[in-house]
Amino acid sequence: MSQKLKDKVVKELSKKYDLIDHCFLVDYRGMKTDEMTKFRGYLRENKIKVNVVKSSLLKMVKSTKGISFNRLSDFMNVPLALVYSEEIDSINTAKKLMSWTAKNKLPRIKGGYAEGNVINTDEIKKLAQTPSREVLLFLLAATLKAPAFRLARGLSDIISRLPRVLNQYASTSRT
Repeated sequence: MSQKLKDKVVKELSKKYDLIDHCFLVDYRGMKTDEMTKFRGYLRENKIKVNVVKSSLLKMVKSTKGISFNRLSDFMNVPLALVYSEEIDSINTAKKLMSWTAKNKLPRIKGGYAEGNVINTDEIKKLAQTPSREVLLFLLAATLKAPAFRLARGLSDIISRLPRVLNQYASTSRT
């Protein structure tokens, strides 16, 4: 590939990857064509993209969102596919990727980039076990709501007991 063509490809990839804040590198060696097609289809259904990019070109890509593919060079010693999403967060992308690899054994996850940090396979597994953003927001809302709910229930209890207390007071004051 000529230098001019490489520069053009790197420029296009840089534009494309400016839209992402996470990516995972997978080693697709050993996958048959139909397996790779099913893998891509599964991820596409979940708004996740897969690109096979030459490692030497990927190292030259500059992302303005902070992903430095050069920092991922430790994982780039084999042919790799880049798994990412422009629409969903890193947790859900990791969950879908781990779900596929748990059932199919291939591709092998090598590492990745999320939340501004280079992460390895074990960290991607931990990321996949994290509850989704929606669940975390629900838990936060429930935690914030709990004291107010207890106060309201306590006040309601006092108000519901008031008639009984007044009746008892009235019956004791008559005698």
